[in-house]
Amino acid sequence: MAEETQTLKIGGCYQPEDGPDDECGEQVIQHLLHFASRGAMGIRGLGPGLAQKLVEGGLVESPADLYYLREEQLIALPGVGSKTALKLLFAIEGSRTRSLERVLVGLGLPGVGPSGAESIAARLTNLEQLLGEESMDLALGSLGLATQVEVSRFLDQTGTRNGVLRLAEALR
Repeated sequence: MAEETQTLKIGGCYQPEDGPDDECGEQVIQHLLHFASRGAMGIRGLGPGLAQKLVEGGLVESPADLYYLREEQLIALPGVGSKTALKLLFAIEGSRTRSLERVLVGLGLPGVGPSGAESIAARLTNLEQLLGEESMDLALGSLGLATQVEVSRFLDQTGTRNGVLRLAEALR
């Protein structure tokens, strides 16, 4: 498929315009697991099995979708009971208070680890600023040139920009 007919999703997954393919689904699962990890948003209870069910069930396509989940959606998934659903929703709600640095780690910016995320976060007051040209240049200025270019390209993708904006809205 030609690149013009694809959109880069927030996790770096090229997705055909007519919907995700199996490879993309696995990439989304891996991105959710990274986003939920201890070093990022610290969402306890979101492991590989549940992440797969959320993606395959059509409930989650990006990290922002986690913040819109409801108990009745979760208990409709095979093997998910009310107790598990409530624990997960509690953990997701608790993640709203994580620092901007941890949100940036969770985004999986290419070439940016925890120290790079800390450096970027020190130059921003909110997630939306990462998308502004002037503030993005300032925030990325502490990174190496190759990483700056890679992150800029990643953030210039329509799917990524929309995902970041949706996540910022969900975390408010």
